Amino acid sequence: MDDFVLIHEDREYLKKCLVKIREKMLNEYKLELNKKTRIYCVKEGVEFLGFRFILKNKKVIMKLRNSSKKDLKRE
Repeated sequence: MDDFVLIHEDREYLKKCLVKIREKMLNEYKLELNKKTRIYCVKEGVEFLGFRFILKNKKVIMKLRNSSKKDLKRE
């Protein structure tokens, strides 16, 4: 399965979503989420697919990671 990020301000809502996602993955696709699956605070930001996502004033800001910028310059 591909990776994905779900961002929301309410931790309890995210916990409910995680339960539903686990159930759907197992029941419909016979797949399990790996041990890296977790819920955590995004105030420091989340790195995903070459970008850094930061929650600021209830808005998600997407910035290109510095390492991704360097990779693009090399190409």
